[in-house]
Amino acid sequence: MISIESLICLAKPWASKFIEEKFIPFIYRAGYSFYLKEKQLNKVKHLMSDYLAKTKAQCSTINSLAFPNVLKKINDIYVPLTLCSLDSGDYLNEKILSGDVLLKKYKHLLIIDNAGMGKSTLLKKIVIDTIEKTEFIPVYIELRSLENQPIDTQIKSMFGLESIESNDLLKKFPFAFFFDGIDEVQSDKKSAIIKRIKKFSEEFSSSNIIITSRPDQSLLELHSYSRFKIQPLELYQSYNLLKLYDANSFNIGNSLVLSKKLINEIELMRNRDNINIVDYLTTPLYVSLLFYSYKHKPVIPRRKDLFYSQVFEALFEMHDLSKETGYVRQKQSGLDITEFSILLRRLAFWCLKKNGKLEFTRSELEVAILEISSNLQGISFRPNHFINDLIYSVPVFIKEGALFRWSHKSLMEYFCAEFICIEVKDKRDSLLLKIYESNDTLQYKNILELCSDIDYSSFRKSVLRKCLEDYQRHYQRILKNSNINEIHKEIWSNVTFFSDVSLMITSYSNANLDDFELNLEDKEKTSVFENTFIGFRDYITHITYPVSLKNTVFEILRWRNNEFFYKEKDFYKRPDVELISMPENIVIQCKNGQLDNCDDSAIPELISILLQFRHTLTIPVIRYQSAEKVLADICFDESNGVNALLEGFS
Repeated sequence: MISIESLICLAKPWASKFIEEKFIPFIYRAGYSFYLKEKQLNKVKHLMSDYLAKTKAQCSTINSLAFPNVLKKINDIYVPLTLCSLDSGDYLNEKILSGDVLLKKYKHLLIIDNAGMGKSTLLKKIVIDTIEKTEFIPVYIELRSLENQPIDTQIKSMFGLESIESNDLLKKFPFAFFFDGIDEVQSDKKSAIIKRIKKFSEEFSSSNIIITSRPDQSLLELHSYSRFKIQPLELYQSYNLLKLYDANSFNIGNSLVLSKKLINEIELMRNRDNINIVDYLTTPLYVSLLFYSYKHKPVIPRRKDLFYSQVFEALFEMHDLSKETGYVRQKQSGLDITEFSILLRRLAFWCLKKNGKLEFTRSELEVAILEISSNLQGISFRPNHFINDLIYSVPVFIKEGALFRWSHKSLMEYFCAEFICIEVKDKRDSLLLKIYESNDTLQYKNILELCSDIDYSSFRKSVLRKCLEDYQRHYQRILKNSNINEIHKEIWSNVTFFSDVSLMITSYSNANLDDFELNLEDKEKTSVFENTFIGFRDYITHITYPVSLKNTVFEILRWRNNEFFYKEKDFYKRPDVELISMPENIVIQCKNGQLDNCDDSAIPELISILLQFRHTLTIPVIRYQSAEKVLADICFDESNGVNALLEGFS
């Protein structure tokens, strides 16, 4: 079995040789040896070789949920992902067969996508390909581990270069910088981290920098970056991934029996027009969850929450594959599956309260567990035994050196959603509304989606009702004030309900991409917007369109009732815009559906431009009559049939 320690030992000779043959001679040639005495040079050699060996070991492996607590070589289970540009109206794709190609094409690159799309895996693949196929030396940092100091200072400290005040050495030597997981930084620290990244990016403008994150409104500050998202897996890629997992499982010589059986069952479901499972298979995380849970129980879950539930059950009852059939790891804590899940729910919500904390020292984790169990009656256990179970017997946590962390952020979010929908009880509706009204998509989007799966009745009578009531009022304002046709009113009411929009176009001939930005009076407002420059025809189009939980709520409703929404063919196949009558270089702002600096006649044109970028902007357009019907049904029966069932029971 692979271990990080053994891989570090294997990488040490390579790292030491590189430092001796390339980095130290560079120091002498560039004149930096003046600052470093022999003792300091030895320190540099030691720290850098250790760092490079650790980076190579860490990035060459992955701890996938398909193989809990078992490291796998990333090249053994990597299916080439495709990056899709967020900065262009056209589909600009980069298929990542080898990660080094990105370093040749882009200086600053930001990979933005939702939970489970494979951002961290892709970044590791890029780092390994950088080591094996280029002259660049990677500086790989998980952003949650950044200390409260400038990034360049921390990097020089890691390498023993503190005595050199200038950053010229870091700029001149072919370093490439990789920063993983802005979204995994605790929310109270994120703003400061992004400011430090921005400052570092500006100073290292000629260096290669790649960053990953879930969508986050604060990413607008990184305006010098080319932005990409990961294209959803096609079905053949999902099947290839299942086969790779099967080939790399413990069942040597099984001729891919499990993956063949699973794929056959998926095909049967597709033939029965059950498209939900195909939608899940577009996400690498759910492919891995499906593979692991199917090994334990050959049933394909129909909902997102059931994926996690089935995986947790499989983890809890996990058979030790290195031992005889039927051997189940004993739980040191002595807890059964119900008690264990209660503690995980409380720990997950505690983490959410602590600004999304994902990583702990052992003492911090013990303190957290003592805190969540101090008022919990009826369950007895020792925190240190529970921690050992979290790592070894029920591996929802991973131990990396002296640190303990959730094996995947989405697992924490699942147990947090379970806490809200199962443990909270009387305060559930008000808590769901508080989450919705926060409009914090980075923190709550996945949690809200999971809550709608776990307890749709509570979601329906609280969040969905509030959202539809707000939409109804918004639509009436559009209906009253806009001189446009009915279909345009329905599209425009959706677009402007989710978020206020600001848009400016300028022709390519007049554009300077280095300084191109919206000059809005309210600078604070633009800082919360998520989107960036987008090319359209002969124009550069700058759209600011904040991420919204209203959008998430409509997506949840569309998932359950697709017939309530317009299909793409209904309004995306619009006549091409031959001439743009909108004024150039003037910011057109829309607040609550009303335009500034432009009259309503521009709305059809604005819609045409916005819909050009539907691969970037997810805009579910509900039929207004359907929205009214759903809202009327909720008002008629908030209980979703429970009260009718209770009638006559005494």
